Amino acid sequence: MVFAMLMVIVIVQVNIKIMAGKKHYVYQKDFIEWVLSDSDDIQAVGQKIYESLLTEKYGKVTVRELFDECGYLPSHIVHTYDTNYDMEDIEEIDPSDCKLIYN
Repeated sequence: MVFAMLMVIVIVQVNIKIMAGKKHYVYQKDFIEWVLSDSDDIQAVGQKIYESLLTEKYGKVTVRELFDECGYLPSHIVHTYDTNYDMEDIEEIDPSDCKLIYN
């Protein structure tokens, strides 16, 4: 019985890491609030929409585009899959190490 329970725990943990494929994750809401908390970043998003309007019939910027282009993520919006990973002394996280969770 204990062995079966341990196997289930191991399988679940492995599946979570495989599904995630990343060390960390960020919720869409937290990311957007962070990206749009600075007037320069709001202006940059507006510029992207403007440029899209010049070439397309509509202006569009996706959350995925903003995430892929952001360069870094502040550690206060990042969560980790690894409970042994200490993020206390880390200020910035590389977005390529993170999965964006749409909520």
